[in-house]
Amino acid sequence: MLRCILGERKSGKSVFAEEQIKKKAVSTLYVATLPNLSIYEEVIATHQKRRPGFWDCIELFEMSVREIGAFPYRDYRYVMIDNLSYYVLFQRYYNADAFLQEWDERFLFLIHKLAADRNTTVYAVDAPMEGGILEHIDEEKIICRLFSKILDESQIIERFYHGGAVRRLTAEEGKKYLFQT
Repeated sequence: MLRCILGERKSGKSVFAEEQIKKKAVSTLYVATLPNLSIYEEVIATHQKRRPGFWDCIELFEMSVREIGAFPYRDYRYVMIDNLSYYVLFQRYYNADAFLQEWDERFLFLIHKLAADRNTTVYAVDAPMEGGILEHIDEEKIICRLFSKILDESQIIERFYHGGAVRRLTAEEGKKYLFQT
């Protein structure tokens, strides 16, 4: 099952998703997406401290495309992908066209692989893409297409608000919110 939790940056959506998973105390894979840059040291440290020691964690920025595709995403009851959109945007910035050419549709394959077991719930936690982040129309089409498909395939889409309120969204409402259109 694919469950999207959308919310503003620093709204607490990651904490909300983590708490949902922690209640179950079962096998969990946390997919970290931020690059290991000095501006993110505090954020990364905070996220690491919150995660239970029995959760597995992979750092996407430390893995090659081949390693990401070959990782054995099995036997996890929960998988949390925290801010895939920013990972894609950072990869686009650092690795230019090679990244998008190699990974355009493969993220959907990865998510399908993660959610292949009916007993696995994939939490895709993400924030809206702010105006001006998408520089070129081709990038925008690729990124919007990828995240539109993720939202279309989600069984649950929720918007998380500061203060802990949660509201269910349709795929179309999720797209409008995520892309700020």
